[in-house]
Amino acid sequence: MLSKFIPGLSTIAPPLAGATRLGWPSFLLFNGLGVVIWAGATIAAGMLFHTQINEFIVRLEGLGALAGGAIGVLLGGYIALKWWERRRFYKMLRIARVGVDELRALMDGGKRPVVVDVRSPGARDLDPRFIPALWRWTPPKWTGGSESCPPTARSFFYCTCPNEASAALVAKKLIGLGYAKVRPLHGGLDAWIAAGYEVERRAKGLG
Repeated sequence: MLSKFIPGLSTIAPPLAGATRLGWPSFLLFNGLGVVIWAGATIAAGMLFHTQINEFIVRLEGLGALAGGAIGVLLGGYIALKWWERRRFYKMLRIARVGVDELRALMDGGKRPVVVDVRSPGARDLDPRFIPALWRWTPPKWTGGSESCPPTARSFFYCTCPNEASAALVAKKLIGLGYAKVRPLHGGLDAWIAAGYEVERRAKGLG
């Protein structure tokens, strides 16, 4: 609901909603409330500062062409900012993926890669299946028994959202922390299941 107030968040809100398998009615409800809050805040600000805004408009009219140019620059800057945010998001999504066949080959070859389910607890409750030999990601640290995940470990992240958005986001954050061998799983859990590879199930409510 507050994504429109945070630069860049409104771009990834729909993929994250898909990752958590949020239904259309709920998504439209929350998104609609967000629009109302965003528009309401703008309208309220206009009503509160209407005197100052009117004075500002009068001064702009007095400046003539200079005011039009200033407005054009501001509008162009806003459009450029939105374009940059979208470009940065899609650049993040272009992190090199690993295919399910390659991951399976590593597992069969005894490489023991770290396989991490980055779905939300709600998404895992909706679909309790997961890839075996799982390590679950719990920010800001790894959890998996009493062991920790070293930066040199080969780590693969998967989710069920479009373009592996959640997995790519986590992988990019870890790359920035010095984890050099992290990759999103192309197609995520759905591709793994479609390939016919085995899955395990956890009891619902365990997260």
